Amino acid sequence: MQSSVIPTGIVREIPAGTVLFSTTDESGKITGAGKSFCEISGYTAEQLVGSPHNIVRHREMPGGLFHLFWAQLATGKPIATYVLNLAADGASYWTLACVSPVKDGTYLSVHVQVSRQDHHENLRHAYDTARATERKMRAAGMSARDAAAESSSILEGLLVERGYGGFAAMAAVVLPDEVDAWDKLPRPQLPAAFVKDGHDVGRVLGATREIDEELAVLRARLVEYTALARSLSTEAESLRGSVGNLSRTVTAAAAASEEVGGSAPVLARAAAAAAALSDETSAHLQALPALLQATQAELMQLRVVVAMCVLHSAAAESFAVEIAKGEASGDAMGSLELLCAAIERTVAAVEREWNSVGVRVTEAADHIEEAADRLAKFQRMLLDWRNLVVRFRLSGQLSGMLGDIDGQEVRSRARMKSLRDLAAECRDAAKPLDLNRLRQAVSRVSIR
Repeated sequence: MQSSVIPTGIVREIPAGTVLFSTTDESGKITGAGKSFCEISGYTAEQLVGSPHNIVRHREMPGGLFHLFWAQLATGKPIATYVLNLAADGASYWTLACVSPVKDGTYLSVHVQVSRQDHHENLRHAYDTARATERKMRAAGMSARDAAAESSSILEGLLVERGYGGFAAMAAVVLPDEVDAWDKLPRPQLPAAFVKDGHDVGRVLGATREIDEELAVLRARLVEYTALARSLSTEAESLRGSVGNLSRTVTAAAAASEEVGGSAPVLARAAAAAAALSDETSAHLQALPALLQATQAELMQLRVVVAMCVLHSAAAESFAVEIAKGEASGDAMGSLELLCAAIERTVAAVEREWNSVGVRVTEAADHIEEAADRLAKFQRMLLDWRNLVVRFRLSGQLSGMLGDIDGQEVRSRARMKSLRDLAAECRDAAKPLDLNRLRQAVSRVSIR
């Protein structure tokens, strides 16, 4: 089903800092709507509540998008993407839509203005292509449901082509970037009269302000974490190159040892031992890229839940003000309770994901330290081989090898220091957060 309203071509902009929110049940029917959503959509709360949420669906939106949307929600995970909506007067408006399960089959939908035009343009073009394909399939006699299912696969492929890795992976990129940009915009001023102790609304507003402050600290730490993850990936690639250089050196040393084996057989044995360690070190490093990819994935998920928490806190704050002004309709306190429950859920997810990232980063630190230890041992074995060359007075015959080993020793010493410094950074970053103030604010945000 889609709206029977005829689009006028007028595009409506959502005011900066405005939060649109609504709640729906498992069937997609609206169970609650905030004042800002009513104003932008042009419908009254009475018209919206009880209606399917696609009352505001624009006919230019591909059915495949919503097929993916509900499939993701069915897994119990939140989702975010751009959506073009159609108001009651025919005006259209784009939003970043974030939908998450809350409790008892209820979903919370939070919409904000589009801030990242780069992401928006990429997805809009993908939508246009998917929608055009749907029209062709429908014209050929395919049902709307089947066309949407086919279109969802096409849309997934288009998002992969554009570098987003698919629909779910796209949300992990777009949502945090959008929230970072949106959070820098001016927000409506909180009426001072409503922020007071001993009042449900005042307590919620005070708590959401504290949550925002704590999330700002956490987001700053997250920026550092993300930079550290990039450093890990860069260092891992560089380390593999260093081990490759050392392996080539030890291969050359082994070949040279064979040539002078009659004069000093111990050289061949030393070179063989170094070659064996080289193989072990290379095998050890094979696991590092997968570990770092897992760390990056955990970080992306952490960015998602933090961004979602920012929006849920903003929605609770905005709706609490509507209640205080007497502008909220329907079961206002029930809707506020759902918003508070959403905050509790996302804050719990933040703590869980932060701890998970900490485990991954600690694993990376362990792996890096072990690599540094192996590299140091490897280097010592090469130096031992060099000293044996001097001892057996073979420097003249193997002079080319000695210069190479000396150069490798200098570079490896610097690399080992870099590795150990990076491992120390990982361990420091992986320390648990002090979330007591955030937990206390969350406990106060509940109106139960």
